Amino acid sequence: MSKKYTFKSVLEPDRLKLYKKVTGKDMNMQFPQTFNEKIHWISVYAREPQSIKLRDKFKVKTFIKNKIGEKYLIECLGIYNNFNEINFEKLPNQFVMKATVACGENIIVRNKKELNLKEVERKFNSWIKDNTVAKSKILIEKYLENDNQDLYDYKFFCFNGKVEYIMFIANRNRETNRIFFDTKWQRQDFTYNSDVKNINIEKPDNLDEMIAIAEILSEDFIHVRVDLYRLNNGDIKFGELTFHTMGGTALWNPPIMDFKLGQFFNIEPLKAKLVHQFETRKVIFFSQVYNMEQTIKQAYNSLQNQTRENWIWHVVDNASSDNTYKILKELEKTDNRIIIHKNKINNIIDDGNSLLEIALNYDKNDYFAILEGDGEYAPTFIEESKTAAISDNVDIVITGFSFTNLNENVSGSDIILLGHMHKFYFFIQYYNFLKVKGGKLFSNKVLTQNSIKNNFSQVDQLKNIDFCVELLKRSKNSVRIQSILYKQSLPKLKWRTNIVDEVISFYEILIKHLINNNKNVSLQIVNFIQTLTINYIYDILTSLIAADIDLSQKHKELLKIGHSKIMKDILMDKQDVFQLKKEILFKEVITWMLSQTDIEDDIVLEFAQIGQIFCASIQWEESWIKFKILHANASIKLGNNMIIKGENESGDLNQIIH
Repeated sequence: MSKKYTFKSVLEPDRLKLYKKVTGKDMNMQFPQTFNEKIHWISVYAREPQSIKLRDKFKVKTFIKNKIGEKYLIECLGIYNNFNEINFEKLPNQFVMKATVACGENIIVRNKKELNLKEVERKFNSWIKDNTVAKSKILIEKYLENDNQDLYDYKFFCFNGKVEYIMFIANRNRETNRIFFDTKWQRQDFTYNSDVKNINIEKPDNLDEMIAIAEILSEDFIHVRVDLYRLNNGDIKFGELTFHTMGGTALWNPPIMDFKLGQFFNIEPLKAKLVHQFETRKVIFFSQVYNMEQTIKQAYNSLQNQTRENWIWHVVDNASSDNTYKILKELEKTDNRIIIHKNKINNIIDDGNSLLEIALNYDKNDYFAILEGDGEYAPTFIEESKTAAISDNVDIVITGFSFTNLNENVSGSDIILLGHMHKFYFFIQYYNFLKVKGGKLFSNKVLTQNSIKNNFSQVDQLKNIDFCVELLKRSKNSVRIQSILYKQSLPKLKWRTNIVDEVISFYEILIKHLINNNKNVSLQIVNFIQTLTINYIYDILTSLIAADIDLSQKHKELLKIGHSKIMKDILMDKQDVFQLKKEILFKEVITWMLSQTDIEDDIVLEFAQIGQIFCASIQWEESWIKFKILHANASIKLGNNMIIKGENESGDLNQIIH
């Protein structure tokens, strides 16, 4: 496509296989020449929002009305979200039902009494369900036909707003299908998916008007097929706009016509548009660092070594107590792409230093990437991730990464495009990619959209998976690529303030994303969340036990975990598959709990109750009895204390009375 840039969509391999399967030929999508090849290229690399909208049979009506007038529209009898909304009793005896976002998914009803409603419902439910590109509705239009119960369809092949050929179809007569004419109504010796027929068709008396209509409707597009109907009385009605005839798999007869029609296609302006997007859209790297004097220069070098230079680095020093800030200031003197921010106090973000505040200063089409202070990007990160983002017009590019201190790589064996539905169905598969914020290219429009701004004003404080899951949920689509383009060390989990609240928040995010917003939740999803949760709780509890903090604080944090929804869900789970994990988790914690001798009076009963619940979950009777005894002794002690307190208060009252 360009000597300087290579744009290759993740959709290309499947398109090549499909084309080979249908036509038996190889296809060149990087340097397309034929009509079919250019149809595929446009459908992948030039998916303009307007053309996507105009493929909707209902939404296109507004476009037609504004362009050529309402008189050319077929009367709409109703638009419905689902089959159950349709009141067939109010419909006329004849009508046409269409799926608004589909190709050829229509039902022509000539006699309503003969309609098999169950079969019609089955078809439409299938059509609507199978469409994952856009939400499809059910459109019902007035039934049209000519005197001979036929309907004449004229399909105008337009290039750059000019009609080049017209294909005639008589809907009920297969012998007069796909007959091509030029604009002078001279029959042409070519067709597709059919034999060339030597049949003369009378020239319509209002052909010039139809050509004029087609050219008005196609003036904004490099290629579109405009379908019009002509009735016996001369009325012209709009059918549809088709941007990808036969999905780019038409079998042209003779084959040379595939090449000849391709020459009407000039896609060079569209290629130039991709290059322009790459050259003008910046990549802004964001870092929040604290005491990174050993690694910060290495992180910078990974940016300096990028093969594409259109980047900026916003780095926030979080009140470092070592030489981190000094090193950054030295780097800033030699590279004006570095912008340094400084917080006055560790973990307190000053005004103007948050990721979202910085993002608001840039164009929505720019990109952001997170760089940890001990992280490094591969030299090709910008080139590979940015071309992927532009090629597939996605909001997020997810690349592979590695943990330098664990010798562990996280990368995909394949390349996958994740649309709205895929983000749910493939969540488990790409979960590992969300362990770190780095290695991902985020569109700025995802960062700065209102929902993000309102809900995550402190997005900098979100931990890796929380951050990635939230942005992924709000993205239109994303792409995962194979290359390992980021690496950083993975710090061992240590106890810190608010870690329990962080994990509880993360768990709620998972539940909301995978279960609450989805009607059909698979057992695999439930098992995944349970397994993940048990592992997290185990890490937190073991780090709590080992933490160098006051025993009283340890006890209170343990109670917080014990009362959390995460723990309740683990305890409620009855599946044997998790029993071993529970035993490993709870036995270690229970043993530690029973070793505690100095438990504050105000929490000892609660402490014993939590211990009993843990024991009951793994049927550990011996330890359950010990907690029962602890609870009983604490209750007795509490009762005795209350008696003593009551006696003292009674004595005080007696003294007052006497």
